[in-house]
Amino acid sequence: MRKFIEAGFIPSNPPDIDAMLKGGSYSQFAINNLTYGDHTFGIPLFRGRQVMFWNKKMFAEEGLTSAPKNWDEVIDYSKKLARYDEQGNLTRSGISLRLSGAGSGVAEKWWFWLYPAGGTILEKYPDGKRKALKLYIDLVYKYHVDDLKVKHDSEAFALGLTAMFTRESWVVGYMQQYAPQVEYDIAPLPSDKRAGTIENLVNLHVTRPSKNPEVAWDFIKFMLQPEYQKYLFETVGWAPARDDVDYSAVYEKIPQYRAFLEVPENFEFFGYEPIVCGDEIMTRLAERLVDNFLDQSLVDNPEGIARVIHEAAEETNNILKENEL
Repeated sequence: MRKFIEAGFIPSNPPDIDAMLKGGSYSQFAINNLTYGDHTFGIPLFRGRQVMFWNKKMFAEEGLTSAPKNWDEVIDYSKKLARYDEQGNLTRSGISLRLSGAGSGVAEKWWFWLYPAGGTILEKYPDGKRKALKLYIDLVYKYHVDDLKVKHDSEAFALGLTAMFTRESWVVGYMQQYAPQVEYDIAPLPSDKRAGTIENLVNLHVTRPSKNPEVAWDFIKFMLQPEYQKYLFETVGWAPARDDVDYSAVYEKIPQYRAFLEVPENFEFFGYEPIVCGDEIMTRLAERLVDNFLDQSLVDNPEGIARVIHEAAEETNNILKENEL
């Protein structure tokens, strides 16, 4: 969106929208995300946050009563929860990781583990990236609790083919529709050096060519009323962006939603850098990750891990230079 703002296609917020954004209804994270220079642009409708989905029945069978809270527990729980056939083939993953796919999604899902490790996508220090890549390699090859040959993501969770995975709130509605019999719960992402998750805001804007901008903004304010924020949450599944609305009635009907908006103390949120080449960086990184998730030689190979991260960093640096950043 920043490129459209810089090109002049999206004007800054009118005074009443600016006041609404800064008046206590929205987080400082949202305000910062929508501030460019001395002005704000747009207002959030909903947000995507990542959590851990875990199968309560599978966990109970192993004497586990809650989702893993840290990386050590992720490894331990995954090993206990994985299932194999007589030939040693994985039939149920202990955890489902995003190991393949097109576009930038693979890199974004890896970021959910990178951030707790102390790193992020655009940074000078490689330690967090090395640790996050090692975790993936270990879970797939060293411990064999996930495998490229098995089903993944929400489909695997609904079919009972994985014990846990990370995703956004839309999965709750997916489970209601396709797997209402599955007993599951939701928890914050496991911590390592720190605890946190991405927050992807979906924002509403009125463009400069609009013939009736005042009417458009009135409609946006209508949609952002508390009753419609709750309706969005309950019926669609995406977490609303307003922090000043009481969602307790929604939690009573769908208790899993609570974990998306009520987070532990010192839990941090991060997001995409507002740069034009951001998607290119993530897409190129995703391609590299997919290739290297296939490389079993990276097990117990810190030099190989370091090489992968260094080469990815070099490519990112070149993209930044090409965009004069």
